[in-house]
Amino acid sequence: MDLTSLLPLDFNVSLLSCFHFSDGLWKAVFPLKEEDLSVVYSYDGKTMEADVLDTEGEKFPLFYLPSPGPFSSLVREEVEELLSSLVHKFSPDDSEMRKRVLSLFKGKYGIEGDRPWSDDDESIVLRSKKNNKWIGLLMDIPSSKLGLSGEEKVDVINLKHSQSHIPHIIDRHFVFPAWHMSKKTWITVLLSKDLDWEYFTSLVEESRRLVEG
Repeated sequence: MDLTSLLPLDFNVSLLSCFHFSDGLWKAVFPLKEEDLSVVYSYDGKTMEADVLDTEGEKFPLFYLPSPGPFSSLVREEVEELLSSLVHKFSPDDSEMRKRVLSLFKGKYGIEGDRPWSDDDESIVLRSKKNNKWIGLLMDIPSSKLGLSGEEKVDVINLKHSQSHIPHIIDRHFVFPAWHMSKKTWITVLLSKDLDWEYFTSLVEESRRLVEG
């Protein structure tokens, strides 16, 4: 059953701890109230599907009827209401962006960050699983290090980028010359809640591509 229409426009499945990534799909399983049934939600990045299974793990046929009866209608309502309660509209503030980035690396690339410096609990290195090289360096630094006003700490990530393209993407709002790394081949991205997420994920993918060859 296709439930994609229930998803908010800014839906990001990696923020929901109940979903787990496996074999190219995000999945979550929940028991239902009726007849020892359970629902399996599957999300491929575009489409949210729901399947209702019996105690043997077989699909419950009444759920899929074009014209459901009273019982299967109740099951459908429960399946839709449960999903709606899970995928409420999410508007992360700046402090949540760090969690969102870590979820992206873990969910899409299977990468868990590590903290290589004993005196620094905030910096996290995100390494390629293919060759152990750095794809990203997550840090919090004074905003003044980016040429911004104030001294408050901000979350940033250093990403590798094509040397010829770097001058064209530096906007000093979200993308800055790399701090503490080579400005020829790295950029620093400010993890602001206003950062376009799709654009950011493309920068991460480009960094992975360059690092892994």
